[in-house]
Amino acid sequence: MKEEIKIVLDSDNKAFMDFCRWLYDENCHERSEHGMKPYKHFEVYYFAHTNWLRKQYEERYNNNGE
Repeated sequence: MKEEIKIVLDSDNKAFMDFCRWLYDENCHERSEHGMKPYKHFEVYYFAHTNWLRKQYEERYNNNGE
């Protein structure tokens, strides 16, 4: 059975939110370099990419280098 996705900021998981903020900052920089408009706020980026952010976090930190 698939885990239900939360539709709120995961503010209880500081490490995950720090990771998301870091990727948001990187995304803003990359978009600016390519002449694209950055996301207006972190929350817009977070909610647009929540599933991808969770997957990236799990792959980088929960697999212990596998």
